[in-house]
Amino acid sequence: MDEAEALRQQGKLIQAQRICETVLQRYPDYVGMLHTLGLVLADRGHFKQSLAPLVQAAMLNPRDWRTLTALSGVYLRLGAAETAIRTLEQAREIEPEDASIHATLGEILYATREYEAAAAAYERALSRAPELHDIHIKLAECHLHMGRAAPAAKAALAVLERDPSKMSPLDILSRVPDDLHDIDVLRRLDAARNNSTDSDEVWGARVAFTRARLLDAKGDHDRAWTNLETANAHKARLFAEEQARDAANRDTFLERLASVKPLPEPKGKPEAGHTVTLYVLGPSRSGKTTAESIVATLPGVSRGFENRLLEVAVRQTFQDAGLLSRDWIGDLPIPLEKPFQDNYARELKARAADAAIFTNTHPGHMSAAVRLAAFVPEARFMLMRRNVDDLALRIYMKNYDSGNSYAYALPAIRAYLDWYNAMIDAAMQLMPGRCAQVSYEEMVADPSCVRARAAALCGIEDGGGDLPAVPDDRGCADPYSQWMKSAG
Repeated sequence: MDEAEALRQQGKLIQAQRICETVLQRYPDYVGMLHTLGLVLADRGHFKQSLAPLVQAAMLNPRDWRTLTALSGVYLRLGAAETAIRTLEQAREIEPEDASIHATLGEILYATREYEAAAAAYERALSRAPELHDIHIKLAECHLHMGRAAPAAKAALAVLERDPSKMSPLDILSRVPDDLHDIDVLRRLDAARNNSTDSDEVWGARVAFTRARLLDAKGDHDRAWTNLETANAHKARLFAEEQARDAANRDTFLERLASVKPLPEPKGKPEAGHTVTLYVLGPSRSGKTTAESIVATLPGVSRGFENRLLEVAVRQTFQDAGLLSRDWIGDLPIPLEKPFQDNYARELKARAADAAIFTNTHPGHMSAAVRLAAFVPEARFMLMRRNVDDLALRIYMKNYDSGNSYAYALPAIRAYLDWYNAMIDAAMQLMPGRCAQVSYEEMVADPSCVRARAAALCGIEDGGGDLPAVPDDRGCADPYSQWMKSAG
């Protein structure tokens, strides 16, 4: 077993698997070997196959928190986040102080976009094992998603203190203001190559995105644009087929929306005691997180960030009805409206407790808005617009972890933004009394307008008070106008 685990740690997974399977043929209830085999299969990406040995190991030794933690991680990879959390809670009852349990919980919560709770779990893990570099980076990513640059920089700097040549903290620091650190990130990027196993092409694209952000901040627009073209050319090739498919689906959806009848305007304020879900929707980089932080200064607001409660409620409704699993509300049959409402209310209560308003900034919910408004009377929508050139540039400068297939070619970005703005126009017509528009430009000029419109939309008083600082990124595309025009 020790030999198999050593091989696993060295990445020699085929040899490790052979040892495990050979031993288990003779000793099928050897818990330690079942556990190791499950880890090996998971490391190989064979998550379904890894379930059997890990479940058997947990069945034979239900108090082995290591097996329960590993099993939880596999459940997450298979899309069963709730089961992953429940399994991890069992592990935490047995061994509440283990850092890996809290780190795995953070990973689950991060995957479900529960950033506040994920950050708390990562903090608990680091309080027990501060040497976990990857957890510092994941904590920094949580803070960036929540719009908290200072703690993100702090987490990245904690990694650089231990390993000055790692790429991940350098990437984090390139996304925060310069006054939060004194690191020359550009100078350190080349040294970080020694620690990476990425191919030259993948590494080159990753570093080019980071360089472009840094050079843009320094006003070196010629070199910034050169790096942007390098970075996006690689990603555009990877996402070409997906981009074409997504564009066709968007056009089809917009055509279908043209036949939808407007919803009746709501009468009066949302019912007392019911939490209003305020969806702050707009394209990536349009200022949703900033707008959400402003709305959060209203009394009784709980921030949900890019929460997935809608998809969870939809999927649960399909599964309860014995139907194929789906997570888009547009697929939900009308007869399942009441079960969906019950599931939605339960998921909302679990996240928002007794808050008067629960915000959600998931950009993908734009295509679900009209159907959601029909099924959930308390749903409200704040729709974000931004200067198209500025928005296109900031999307073009972003290296997305997944999705956003349109983001790596300017013509595709502009087509996507045209579609999104058409969706906003349609929503304003189809959901009177449930929507309000805010532009990034007016939010920067007068942040209080966001709070005032949110308060009016949700039927509460705007009591005034301090507002968070709003960074001014207006006109960011001006230095790049000649290149953007030639690129489409």
